[in-house]
Amino acid sequence: MSRLAIINYGAGNIYALRRSLEWAGADVTVDPAPGDGCAGLVLPGVGNFDQVMSELEPYRRMMESVPVLGICVGMQAFYGSSQEGRSPGLGVMRGAVVRLPASKKSPHMGWNTISVRRPGRLLEGVAGGSWVYYTHSYMAESDGGPVTAVSEYGVDVPAVVEQGNYYGTQFHPEKSGAAGRRILENFVGVCGR
Repeated sequence: MSRLAIINYGAGNIYALRRSLEWAGADVTVDPAPGDGCAGLVLPGVGNFDQVMSELEPYRRMMESVPVLGICVGMQAFYGSSQEGRSPGLGVMRGAVVRLPASKKSPHMGWNTISVRRPGRLLEGVAGGSWVYYTHSYMAESDGGPVTAVSEYGVDVPAVVEQGNYYGTQFHPEKSGAAGRRILENFVGVCGR
């Protein structure tokens, strides 16, 4: 059983995420000590960009050596900067985080489908057109390199990204039914390899 750790930013309830990861076969701890020996890290999708970056600082070294799953703002932390804050991001993916188009309701809240752009480990067994659950006001603006799936919301919103040991979803897999469960199972599998 893979031992995963959730970083708690102190901004929301991580119970649903923890339970979903446990159902996916993981042994889950919250707020590990840096260097704790976990097989993977999960950056939940609650909080604002500056707060998230502040909380991640002690875990930067750990993130270099284990698979990392970023959800919503956790995924946005992979980029170099965000219009939501002033702190620099991790910069492990090229691009920046920008506000959703002014022509669309913000936050984007509710169900949307994904369109698979290229194969990825998170998407194994997940069909294009699967429904996933969003709640966000910002999105990655990427050169497309790490993007494996998008959702249409006035523009193509990067929905799933993968690069090296960094995996991310703009949507909340713990709230996304069967597709979300499969994505979490796939991440647990990555951590067990």
